[in-house]
Amino acid sequence: MNRNGVPSPMVLRGCRARAIRPGPRAPAPGSILVRFFPMLLMLAVLPVLPALPGVPVLPLSPRLPVLPVAWAASPSTPYPGAIVTLDSPPPLYLAESFTYTESGPPLLFSDQPEYVRGEGILARGTFAPGAWRLFVYHVNQDSGLAKYFPVVVRNLSDKDVTVVVHREGVRGPSTGYNWVGQEALRAFLLSNQPRRIVIPAGGWALLDPVGLSRPVGENQLIEGLYEGEVDGPVEMLVLATNGLDDLEPDRFHPYEVDPGKNMRGTFPSADRYVELEWKGGEEQGIWLFASGKYYDPFQVGRDELDGNTRMNFGNYGVIYHITLRLRSEERQRVRVLFGSGSGCGFAGAIRITAGPQAGRVVRIPETPRRTFPGYGREMSFLAQFELEPGKEVVYGFDFMPPGASCLPALLVVDPLPQETEQ
Repeated sequence: MNRNGVPSPMVLRGCRARAIRPGPRAPAPGSILVRFFPMLLMLAVLPVLPALPGVPVLPLSPRLPVLPVAWAASPSTPYPGAIVTLDSPPPLYLAESFTYTESGPPLLFSDQPEYVRGEGILARGTFAPGAWRLFVYHVNQDSGLAKYFPVVVRNLSDKDVTVVVHREGVRGPSTGYNWVGQEALRAFLLSNQPRRIVIPAGGWALLDPVGLSRPVGENQLIEGLYEGEVDGPVEMLVLATNGLDDLEPDRFHPYEVDPGKNMRGTFPSADRYVELEWKGGEEQGIWLFASGKYYDPFQVGRDELDGNTRMNFGNYGVIYHITLRLRSEERQRVRVLFGSGSGCGFAGAIRITAGPQAGRVVRIPETPRRTFPGYGREMSFLAQFELEPGKEVVYGFDFMPPGASCLPALLVVDPLPQETEQ
């Protein structure tokens, strides 16, 4: 996202080349045996040890799913997130359209101004009883002065209100913008430990007194992703302040933003459910997400600070719940890949919801580095399947456009020659 709230392929932020340093020298084979002999002995004896009295025998963790028969795992199969290199970039002009259904919580998005000077209210959103989502993304541009970006939640009712935070991910401050965007999203997708905030009638409280209370230095970015529910009417105010001593909301004035600018406001229904099909053959299946095309438009919402209509250019904060159905009339091996469909940096994360390793959160990319410079031959491996005639395989994942990354994102189903292993 640039200063006008528009992702620009001419701007690559937060990406720095890093030299690969050689690792430590490998120990001699004999030292490995000595070091791990006690562990090997314990593993050999463990199967015949009886359960201790009064101590239950725990089952295997549910985080280790049973892989379906169609999962074509082999020693040469990459693990999810690993970078693979195609013979040529996928032809984006062949990207298929799709339909979606929209639901989910309203989203308060705070990214205008993105580069902040002075103090004030950056964004305001009101939520009635029900679900909510919040995306905070700001850079301090005050020279030599630390800044804070707390979120104040004010109770608008005459009785106590309980705010429940179900998911949250905060990263920064840092000048590694792609890292901040990727790791905040990954933490959000991993998070599932609810916490509660009780606010008395007419009172207010900080949504996150820890993560968003970190001092942000000049040119540093902080990003916060939150999702939860509330049992009464509240307003959320995203503040820019030079200190945390006096956060009384009434002392702050709204930042003025030109009517033609975007990236601030409350946007309805921040979930999109997408069903995709690939029916076999030699051609790749190609789809773009958060493209702004006619079949996947950017959200339009209302700025509750000034009443203007604004666009969420990039659908940041929107979760795409993607279900991919794979089938073929003949036996066929395919792999599912994900990456960048834009001309500059991309660093994201997904949560696998159906298929091999469901429940796992995967960085895009995961290794050997954590960013893509842009669209090209490199993509992240997600899964590989051996399709049988007449049998459908379902693979699913959740994706949110990551902060600091250029869009759209790119999904590819890549058919493989039957004789290859990858």
